This record gives sequence, C-alpha cells and structure tokens, in this order.
Amino acid sequence: MDQGSERTLLATSASRESIRDPSGEPTEPREPTEPSGPEGATEQAERPRGIGLEKRELLDGLLSVPEAMVLCLYPLALLLGQIVHIVNPSPSYFSNKRNIFNLLFVKQGWFWTTIVYVLHAAQTIRTFGPNNKLGGPVKYVARYIAAMIWWLFFTQWLFGLPIMDRVFVITGGSCEGVDVENIGSITSALCRARGGVWIGGHDPSGHTFLMVHSSLVLWFELLPTIKFDSSTSLPLMTKILFAVLALWWWMLLMTAIYFHSFFEKVGGLVWGYIEVLIVYVLARRVNSLGRFFGTLD
Repeated sequence: MDQGSERTLLATSASRESIRDPSGEPTEPREPTEPSGPEGATEQAERPRGIGLEKRELLDGLLSVPEAMVLCLYPLALLLGQIVHIVNPSPSYFSNKRNIFNLLFVKQGWFWTTIVYVLHAAQTIRTFGPNNKLGGPVKYVARYIAAMIWWLFFTQWLFGLPIMDRVFVITGGSCEGVDVENIGSITSALCRARGGVWIGGHDPSGHTFLMVHSSLVLWFELLPTIKFDSSTSLPLMTKILFAVLALWWWMLLMTAIYFHSFFEKVGGLVWGYIEVLIVYVLARRVNSLGRFFGTLD
C-alpha cells in the first residue's frame, strides 16, 4: 500500500472515531442547530408565526385556513340570527336598544376598537421588536388610518352624506317630519336627532358594518401574533382582545335577531368586508400596497 492510500485510510478512520459516542458505538452525524445565544433568541423573537398562517392553502395561496374561518364567522352570525328571528323572535334584554352593552360598547364601538388596536400593537412591537415581519409603528399607524377612514366614510361623512346615507337616499329614502331646505343633505343621525323618521330606501345597517369591520381589523392584526401552545398562556392583552371580539360577535347576532331587515344587514356586512380585504388580503399580491401597509409576504 502506498503512502497516499495509507493517509486516506487513517483520515477515514479518524472521521469515524469522531462520531462515536462514549460507549464506543457509532452515532449519526448531528444536524446543525439554531443559535442558542442572545442572537438566536433575537432572531426567533423577530419571526412571529401565527396559528397556521405560515401555510396559505386557499385561493391560490391568498388565504390561510384560520383567516378563511374568521371571514365566515360573520355571515354565520347573520344566518343564525335570521333563523332565530323567524322561529322565535321573542323579546329579550338585548331587544331593547337601551341595554347597557349597546349604550356603553356598541354606540362607542370605534372608540373601544381603537383602544384595543393601539394596546395590541404596542404589545406586539414590544414582544417581537420594531423590525419584525408585522411591521413597526409606521405600518400599524398606516393600517389603522385606512380602517378609520373607511369607518368615517361609511358612517360619518364623505364630503357630505356618509356612504350609508347616500345609499339610502339614492335608493329612494328620505327624512320625514323635519323641515329642512335640502332634504337630501341631512344625515340619518341628524334626522333622528331632530325628531324625524328615516323611511324608504335601502338602509344598510350601520351596527352590522361597525361590528364586522371592527372585528375583521382586529382579527387580521391578531392572527399573525398568536400560536396556541399548552406550555404557555396567552398574554393578558390578547385575552382582552378575544373578549372584545366575542362581544362584537354576540352583539352582531343580537342585531341580526332584532333589528333591521335581512338585506339591510347583508348590506352592512358587505361594506364591512371591503377595506379589510383590500388592506390585509389583496395587498399581498400588490407589491406597492403590501409594502405600504406591511402586509406583503
């Protein structure tokens, strides 16, 4: 045997010896592991992965299963409410518009949504850092402003009447019982405040819009940040957010049972989906929008 072959055999033998355990039995080579020091911890913290959101299997990769389930929650509430309305619409505490949940929470729904949104954003940035895939403060502000403008345009003002009142007037509705010069410019809120009656036309449910729009915004902010694990408990802020989402869904169900016609509620539902689908879903396929809002994959 020449010297080159001998050196090769010695190197091979040394390599085999290096992967034997203390008992002398050979072991399989170990795969590289993730960094365990501070750098590794930082890297892991900057990669939040939500419940199944790493796999978008629906609509050619546009939606994950949890997101699709969330989008189905609110049509389901309307259908359940309509069934109860038809089968047994007996009065209850929630059929009174002056119930405490309606007065304290629903009437101030956007205020509560804003508070929860801001607190959740602060918790997420503090937990995962400002440069995580969810976006820093600027991206959170951009998404909130988009949601707020859509709420404002639909329920409060759009260079005059808000969208909901424009739809009502265009479809033949009017305010009766109030002496105004330009009957087409009075809002539904002002009509009722002056003792008038908002009649005729198609009146898309503002309550339905608010509950659906607010809930979907919160859901799409929440889903990328949570992963259920039996070894850890959810943060307090996340539990509060779940409580708000549960309340909004319940109040939507009560609206579906006791108030508005079915098609007025469907109208409010559809308008409630539009902004969320653009910002959180369709923007994933439009690079400029996705980068602006921080929702680009």
